[in-house]
Amino acid sequence: MKSRQWGCRLAVRLLIASLVALAVTAGSLVIPRKGSGNAGADCEYCVCAVQFGYHSALILPVETDLLSWRGYLNHAKADSGETRLIRYLGFGWGERHWYVNPPATHKTLESLRALFLPNRAVIKVERYAEFPHEQLTACIGVTPLHYLQLVEFIQQTFQRDAHNQPIYIAEDQTYAASFYEATGTYSLFNNCNHWTAYGLRLAGVDTPLWSAHAAAIMRILQPTCYMPKL
Repeated sequence: MKSRQWGCRLAVRLLIASLVALAVTAGSLVIPRKGSGNAGADCEYCVCAVQFGYHSALILPVETDLLSWRGYLNHAKADSGETRLIRYLGFGWGERHWYVNPPATHKTLESLRALFLPNRAVIKVERYAEFPHEQLTACIGVTPLHYLQLVEFIQQTFQRDAHNQPIYIAEDQTYAASFYEATGTYSLFNNCNHWTAYGLRLAGVDTPLWSAHAAAIMRILQPTCYMPKL
């Protein structure tokens, strides 16, 4: 009898602990972590976040008066005609195997492996001739300092070879995109959305307290630019 009562109490305590943990997790997804702010910034330097289901990425113009990404396009297996037409780049950080070779089968097992084991990372650079208005995006004008801080963060995400060049891996067979070796280790507690949110914080932008899901990032963002300016 006592053992049954003890078992019931333990089950109740575990249920309460699970509910508390769930409530804390849910709250952290909607509670903003205040950025340093971009008061007075217009859309001259625009930073955009984009959501692809569970995943997120950052979109920046190829060229501003502060920086040109054209040099990075030289590593892509794109013809020179396409390269000249590129106006925006999307940067997304993710688990190497899943990003480069999406599993056709055993997706549940692969998802568990990617989430609960430390995994190598890649950065995906997607090329856009036009801004992807068909995607779920949010754009914010930032100061020149914040813009350069974000750019430096993205550049430092690329692993480099002996000649200080990004290490190219492969082309995406579906989209106009290239994969490169990236710094960092992917897991449930350090996924693509954490990477996106960290970049946004460096740009002075508000982000969720816990950025595990792309929807949390997009919910917190308050767009100030509705048409990126080149």
